[in-house]
Amino acid sequence: MKKKLLFTLTLVCLFVFLFTLAISAEEKNQYVEFKVMLAGDTEYTTVYTVNSHDTWNPGITMSYDFYTDSERTVVLDKTQIVILDLSEPVVHTLDATAAPVRQSTITRLVGDANNPLTNVTHIYLPKKVDTVPNNMCKGWTSLTTVDFGGATKISDSAFENCTFTEFTVPAQITQFNNNAFKGCASLQKLTVLGNANFGSGVFQNCTSLTDVNLVQPQIIGSSMFQGCSSLTGITIPEGVTEIGACAFMGTQISTLHVPSTVTKIGYQVAENVTTLKSITFAENSQLTFIAHRTFQGSGLNGDIVIPESVTTIDYNAFASTVITSVTLPSTLETIGNSVFDGCTGLTEVTIPDAVTTLGQAAFKGCSNLKRVNISANSQISNKWISIFRGCTKLESVFVPPLVTEIGYDNFWDCTALTEITFSEGLKNISGGNNFNTCTALEKIEFPNSLTNIGGSNFADCTSLKEIRFGNGLVTLGDGNLTLKKLEKVYLPASLTSIGAHILGYSSANDSSNNITFIFTGTKAQAEALQLALKEYTEANASGHAPNSSKFYDATLVSATEYDADTTAPSDFHLVYDYSACKAFYNNVHKDKAPTYDFCGQKYISDLYEYIGCERCNVVTEKKAGEAVFTSRGYSKDETNGSIMYDLIVNYTAIANYEEKAGATLTFGLVVSGNSALTSLIDGDEEIASEDVLKIKFGDTQYTKLQIKITNIGTDTTAKVHACAYVIESKDETKAISYIGNGVTTSTSTAISYGEIPSSEE
Repeated sequence: MKKKLLFTLTLVCLFVFLFTLAISAEEKNQYVEFKVMLAGDTEYTTVYTVNSHDTWNPGITMSYDFYTDSERTVVLDKTQIVILDLSEPVVHTLDATAAPVRQSTITRLVGDANNPLTNVTHIYLPKKVDTVPNNMCKGWTSLTTVDFGGATKISDSAFENCTFTEFTVPAQITQFNNNAFKGCASLQKLTVLGNANFGSGVFQNCTSLTDVNLVQPQIIGSSMFQGCSSLTGITIPEGVTEIGACAFMGTQISTLHVPSTVTKIGYQVAENVTTLKSITFAENSQLTFIAHRTFQGSGLNGDIVIPESVTTIDYNAFASTVITSVTLPSTLETIGNSVFDGCTGLTEVTIPDAVTTLGQAAFKGCSNLKRVNISANSQISNKWISIFRGCTKLESVFVPPLVTEIGYDNFWDCTALTEITFSEGLKNISGGNNFNTCTALEKIEFPNSLTNIGGSNFADCTSLKEIRFGNGLVTLGDGNLTLKKLEKVYLPASLTSIGAHILGYSSANDSSNNITFIFTGTKAQAEALQLALKEYTEANASGHAPNSSKFYDATLVSATEYDADTTAPSDFHLVYDYSACKAFYNNVHKDKAPTYDFCGQKYISDLYEYIGCERCNVVTEKKAGEAVFTSRGYSKDETNGSIMYDLIVNYTAIANYEEKAGATLTFGLVVSGNSALTSLIDGDEEIASEDVLKIKFGDTQYTKLQIKITNIGTDTTAKVHACAYVIESKDETKAISYIGNGVTTSTSTAISYGEIPSSEE
């Protein structure tokens, strides 16, 4: 049985082998019938090509030797072909007598750019072939007309370097592969009728292209029109979902309108297109992503409004443009590195609260940027690096609460900067050069949360007189106090590490300087600090000698001695056991002690220590609102005469204050139905009580209040003034009142509680 089975299997294998040989032998005798028209002819010639299979390439495998019905062998020069008709090609298989025994239709073509038919003007493709193959007509320099037959797809480089002047792609073509018409340098007018999808570089380097009509594309492919140097305008129709990378690089388009259906703009879409002056976005835009270097170096100017829906603007997207303003959407979460680097026309920017990442060098070199608005509710939390370097007109900066680390170079050359506000939360300034050449900055104060500051952060800060380090500082990097006009440095008892040549050497400091170190630590700690200052000033790797013995020979004095001294110190002082609150409370050193800017809960919890101090009023007027009311806003609807007001109350801060100070806190809204409130702010005491309404909320523990005030009419003078409140001491002999004005002005004015009319509702 086994032998019989083995014999059967052997016969089967032998049959398969012989059948394969027969097929192979038969295929060698195949030829293809098609039609050509030769130069000077008026009728088609039917020809046959040898060595062909059911795939066929007219560009390379077509032999010089053709078979015809009348003669067996004819030599035909391919360069004579001007019309190539493949609409009805037939494959013939010959037997030994050369009689056709089988025929079939061509279903697939292949192409080769190495043997272009450069004199062909017309080509008719087969009805049974659905794809124009790679390189099919690449380099056919006389081609003017294409009949696509049954094709729906144009493959890679199929018509690359052809010399069309005008071309219409029928609606049947739904797919363009890479470089399909790349380098068609004579092409001037292009129409694509179908619902087409595009690969990369489809019309790249069509340098004469001026007229483009895309009827219903699915996407604008990457590099689709890159290098089309004559293209000055294009309309992207609704329905397009993506604008691919480098799509318009090297063109001369002047405007770009992004349809609502586009969700992504790829990288370098219009990089260095200096003719591009404006970009607009359709209403109800679905755009979420603007990729890197999209408009870098372009001619964009004026106002740019990024649509609500965008969540990411990637690195260098608008770098080196001359835009004068940019409106960022509330949906924005990521501003990449160098997004606005070198945008010298920007003067003011508002960062939406939803932004979590503000990338490295985001506004570097924005030399006319004066204001960057970042709110206390900002979600920015990434490490800052070189973000505002070179913003020479920037006046103030707020570092939001979730930023825990600052790297390097952030405010370098911000020569107009006069104020930097850090939130509690900042823990580490890890790099150097952050405040170099901040020549207008006179005072800088760091939060108590800061534990480390790296070296060489204040070089050439020629106006800096005072540096206040918070109560949590542990490490102070080298070279940080090499300042010519430095007068005061506040150091906490937590400080344990001081970097090398902390006060500098050579001529870094003016030898006439008198610096006072105000230190919260004990005398023993102060003595150790004094030794450290001396050690780290004398010893340095470069071998430079200190400029003056003053740099390390500070006189050690107690806070009591310092407070008793009403004159400015004549030499270096190291004051120990110093309490700013106590000094304020005792009303000493008005000219020398700084305004202690408490904020948030820290303000409320410490207030009881020096309530009643004359200097505290200034602090209170500025900071009480930030402590108690963490957010406030309003909206006005003049059509129905109503105002909606939102208020978020920080009850933790209130409770902390009331527990420690034994005081009460009254707060609420002040509403005016006419211009009386403006008069109140301006100091006019003659205000009728019926013109101002005071609403108190002190007795109810609302966390968030939303108040709607109606029937105010359409009078444009009607206002909702921001929060009015008062902090009262135990004996009610001292009170600090505040009205934060969120409607009529950006500043706040303090008035006494008694001036607020007593009518309540």
